[in-house]
Amino acid sequence: MIISKNAVVGIVLIVALFTATFTTLSGIARLPDELLSGENVYVITRSDDPNPLRSEMSEGIAWAVENLSFVEAVSPEIMVFTVMHDEPVVARGVYYDKFFRMEGGGLVRGRMPEGAG
Repeated sequence: MIISKNAVVGIVLIVALFTATFTTLSGIARLPDELLSGENVYVITRSDDPNPLRSEMSEGIAWAVENLSFVEAVSPEIMVFTVMHDEPVVARGVYYDKFFRMEGGGLVRGRMPEGAG
């Protein structure tokens, strides 16, 4: 036999590892859109940021986009990935009125925090 059984197993494992790594890494750039967007909803991130989930942009961009005639709603947001009580948590900071208009939602119970805009 030209190639041993151990070599074939090694090659198969390397190809499988490469394929899984490539698929995962190529999907990271699309993650914000997949998680947060939908039909006619777009997520804008910086193209040069190594982590699209924590992309940092000027809030002024949101206000500029909001003034475009074909844009119905803009919701500038911040997402924080952290751990609380040994559990992973995602905190999402939004302007309530803009977020509710974007998502078509509303407050179910309780009240808005003071100064919420």
